[in-house]
Amino acid sequence: WLILNYDKTESLIDLIKPDFIFDIETAELQKSIINEIAYKKKITYVNIEYTRYKDFIVPTFNLGLELDQYFVEAYQKNKDQKDKDHDKYINEILTYRNLDSIVVKRNEKYVFSSYQFNFFDLLKRIIRKSYNISLATLRLARFPTIQTIKKVLWHYTCYIRKFYLYSKFNKYFTPPINEQYIYMPLHLIPESTTFTKTPMYINELMLIEAISKTMPINWKLYVKEHPMMVGERELSFYAKVAKIPNVKLLDFKNHKEPKDLIQKSKTVVTITGSSAFEAAILNKPAIVFGSVAYNVISGIKVANSFEDLEHLFKLIQTNNWPQDNTIDCATYLRTIDEVGVNLDIEIIIELSAKKIKLQSLDHNEKIELRNTINSLMLFFEKAVNICNDQVNNK
Repeated sequence: WLILNYDKTESLIDLIKPDFIFDIETAELQKSIINEIAYKKKITYVNIEYTRYKDFIVPTFNLGLELDQYFVEAYQKNKDQKDKDHDKYINEILTYRNLDSIVVKRNEKYVFSSYQFNFFDLLKRIIRKSYNISLATLRLARFPTIQTIKKVLWHYTCYIRKFYLYSKFNKYFTPPINEQYIYMPLHLIPESTTFTKTPMYINELMLIEAISKTMPINWKLYVKEHPMMVGERELSFYAKVAKIPNVKLLDFKNHKEPKDLIQKSKTVVTITGSSAFEAAILNKPAIVFGSVAYNVISGIKVANSFEDLEHLFKLIQTNNWPQDNTIDCATYLRTIDEVGVNLDIEIIIELSAKKIKLQSLDHNEKIELRNTINSLMLFFEKAVNICNDQVNNK
């Protein structure tokens, strides 16, 4: 399968002979193949890097596997600026800190909807899935394959697990108490933040165990499940985590808003999640394991291996960590505004899909699609200008 992907991608690139390759997705393995072949053939491959602030995206020329040099240079240049725009971004950071909720709006529709699942939801899901598979069977006029049946049964199992985890019978999750703790929100898996950026750290149970062994003896580790993963993990995962004496699985239903958990923590540890940037804005230490645009902020440190954790925890414990991230975060906002755009890619995908399916768009949707496409064109124009500047500087 991999060989076929390499052969097809290389033959297509050889046929087209592009000067640039523009992309808007980093999640699939094929993107890594495109990135590798483009690098080999000295073709500029432009993809998007999520900045984790609102819907801002910036160009990446290496699939986000490491910090792009242009971004680091732009950040360092902006850090020395002290004009009125500098004050604007400072005020934006201060405004953010006073927000009641720091959940990104585009996440609310599918994250918050995952915080409820009762017995009637269980029945509705099972009935809907059964109806869909029956309808597909009638249309195809043949019995479903073994693989299809296995997939449907897997969905049923996920629904039942989800119902259990939301019920009063759940014995794994506990509420937090007044103690010193590290906050660790789990990831949605699979996604690009793990499989593409940090393929060596996708075993979150191993990461939890490493933190529990290296953190100060009087600290606890609070682990919060990703709402979209509830029901998809085996219950054995929670059972193993619950057995670790200094680790607690938080009752996620009562913690939709992460701000309070971040502010009361000693530090935030995440693979490459948004919570690290949220912690930096709120002046809390953060530790990550992969390359993310926000790593330029001094209050965010990268653990290159599990062995780095003990040293990083000691820096926090002895207050040898940057105490104020205001300037760094404001500089970061200025930089992503300068080199990127504020654009929700999902809107383009959703509205374009309707046009492809020959579904009609209302007046507002047509305007929104046109505006988002213009923003995407601006994004790639900025990427090309960055490339030209790098060539001219050489």
